[in-house]
Amino acid sequence: MGDESKLRRWGNDGGGEPRLRCDGCRKIHDVREGTAYAGIRTDLKTYELGAKLLAEGVSIRATGRILEMDKDTICEWVAQLGEHCAKIATYHFRKLHLTECQLDELWTFVFKKEAQLTPLEQMLNLQERVSG
Repeated sequence: MGDESKLRRWGNDGGGEPRLRCDGCRKIHDVREGTAYAGIRTDLKTYELGAKLLAEGVSIRATGRILEMDKDTICEWVAQLGEHCAKIATYHFRKLHLTECQLDELWTFVFKKEAQLTPLEQMLNLQERVSG
């Protein structure tokens, strides 16, 4: 959006949310643009509660029943929230110069994967470790 000082209030959208207009490029922007609320037509309190329920591990169907909404709508929220979280993580976790890393979860994943190997795969894996 550029320099924030060039943004001016420019009426409301169809849902009553304020819009902004850039005096530099003359484009009109939604105030929710670039946020987790962008494109959401549901009441914000309902959307926030849905996001909290999903973050706490409540299933998609259960969230839909609690909010009295269609599960497909909840699935769209999950996708949008996930994309937004990925963008935030990408922005904040860049150019990190790490000197240490704790791999507890990675080891749990690797160990669990090893537990699922057939006896033949386990034997071949052991042989690779000894000869490698």
